[in-house]
Amino acid sequence: MFTNVMSRTLAKYANKTVLPTALSNATGIRKISWGSASIKNRRPYQEDHLFYHQYGKGGGVFGIADGHGSDRVASYMVGAFPDVFNDYYCGQSLTKGEILTKTFHELESSLTHFAEPPHLEGSTLTVAMVEGREVTLAHTGDSPAFLWSKTGVTSLLTPHSLELEQEEERILTHGGEIYEINGCLRVDGMLNISRSFGDFALKDSGVIATPQITSLSLGWDDWALVLASDGLTEAGFLEREMEDILHGARSPQEASEKLVASAQRKGASDNISVIVAPLFVKN
Repeated sequence: MFTNVMSRTLAKYANKTVLPTALSNATGIRKISWGSASIKNRRPYQEDHLFYHQYGKGGGVFGIADGHGSDRVASYMVGAFPDVFNDYYCGQSLTKGEILTKTFHELESSLTHFAEPPHLEGSTLTVAMVEGREVTLAHTGDSPAFLWSKTGVTSLLTPHSLELEQEEERILTHGGEIYEINGCLRVDGMLNISRSFGDFALKDSGVIATPQITSLSLGWDDWALVLASDGLTEAGFLEREMEDILHGARSPQEASEKLVASAQRKGASDNISVIVAPLFVKN
């Protein structure tokens, strides 16, 4: 388990929490501790990008963008996100979900200003906005997120797949067509997800960048968030296996590296990226 380097702090909260060990470093109460790992794996290019953005008084946003066609859109997403987010966080009275939705929409709109707009290039984006024990997730595409708690590891998000009835209906209503190619459903025979940034050639076919918002109120038995690109789960990585790795790791960084290495050993060929973000934070 993660090394206990905050025994005095934990003692203060001993009547409230059953954490296995401390999940942050010595400054982690105010400055969030986290770990990450990312590999190109067997793909010719690395198209995953990740980030952490600290804001306000101890708030933080973690994010992973998984590009396709190139890494151009994913790279832009993680680079531009902090400034766009800050504008909405500081400038208006909005809910967390509204802040993230407006940030996603502005990022998508700004792609039209590229000298060469990304017609057949795109990216997913999954972010977690963490304030105290409140977490707001926003995702477009199929990059997963998990919660590790006393009861185990739980998947938090539903991928934007063409197998979902409402996603299929939107594509077909907009005049898009869905083809099955080698067992995979694709919009107009090209894109295997129903929501993405970029991919402008498919916007008239119903592909959108609007995120799905998920809000969580954390308990003391909720220990860490795990964000990833879909390379982590490509080879059938089980949540029980994730739990065993998290329990055995001595730090968030070690946990991230071991999750990536395990997915690679199981046969994943895609880029693999993971963020492990402990949730032991001051109320």
